[in-house]
Amino acid sequence: SQDALAKMASNAMVQQWLLVNNPRVVTENDALNIYKAAW
Repeated sequence: SQDALAKMASNAMVQQWLLVNNPRVVTENDALNIYKAAW
């Protein structure tokens, strides 16, 4: 549900192995906005 998006964004920040190869810095707010756009 959309209520879970904030928790998903928070959990995404723990996955450093995915973030280190990204050429852009991704914040928790960025992740939340990505999830909201996908919803």
